[in-house]
Order: sequence, then structure tokens, then C-alpha cells
Amino acid sequence: EGAMEAQRRFTADASHELRTPLTVLRGELEVALRRDRTPDEYTRVLRSALEEAERLSRLAEDLLTLTRSEAGAQGLHLAEGDLAGQVEGALARFSHQAQEKGIELLFSPSGVVVAEYDPDLMDRVIWNLLGNALAYTQRGGRVEARVEREAEEVTLSVEDNGPGIPPD
Repeated sequence: EGAMEAQRRFTADASHELRTPLTVLRGELEVALRRDRTPDEYTRVLRSALEEAERLSRLAEDLLTLTRSEAGAQGLHLAEGDLAGQVEGALARFSHQAQEKGIELLFSPSGVVVAEYDPDLMDRVIWNLLGNALAYTQRGGRVEARVEREAEEVTLSVEDNGPGIPPD
């Protein structure tokens, strides 16, 4: 019963996550086709469509990762990398979305922070943390990411001033 409920919840969540970018993508393209637009307007629509297509691609990758993980087929591919640099790159990709929502993105780089991790999985973690923080932070809010090293431990944190996650 618990497994069936988890599967129902997963299906509902996945459907919701897919529906939102598809609705935005379809709406933007339909509006663009209603009449001739200026080159700047077409550029804006194409950029928005590209962002939604990237979001759908990430969602498909996340679903594949989850499926592999549940089947025990998700292997780690560890490599040394600059985690601070990876977070900085993700923040740059989110800067347009943050600007549109009037949200301040903050990053306190502590220089290069080399760690051993799976770059693809870490990218998904970073993307999910930042995406959720931006989704739930109100206009005028802030999202802050930090990467810190203390001895042999590296910590990635993302904080926002949104409503938070209920304890349950």
C-alpha cells in the first residue's frame, strides 16, 4: 500500500513538473505566432522557449536518474572538481530567471573548493536546490548559495527567505 501511494504521488508530481514548462512553452509560441513580431520579440520568445526546453531536459534526466537509483543501477562517477566553480556556473544560468522574479542571487565564493564528487549528479543537486529556492521565494527576496571547506568536509548550502519547508 505504501509503495502504491508513493508511486501515485511520484506520478502526480512528475505530471505537474512536466505540465508547467510545457504550458509555458506552448503559450509563448502561440502568442508569438498570432501576429508578426519585431526581431527583439522573437528573440525573447526563443530564449524563453529554450529555457523551458532545458528545464524539460533536466526533468527527463532527473526522472531517469531516479529510476536508475531505485533499480540499483545508478553508479557514481567520482572525479575531483571545483565545487564552488560548478555552483557559480549554475547561478549564472539562473540569473535571468532571478532577475525576472526580482530575486537577488548571492554567492560567497571562498575561492576554489576542490572536492571529489559525481559532477553530473552534483549538477542535478545544485539545479534542484536553486530551482526550488527560486520557485518558492517571493519577488524582492534573496537566494544565497555557499560552498565551504572545513578540514576534510565540504558543505554546499542554499538558503532563501521563502516560506520554508514544513516539518512534516
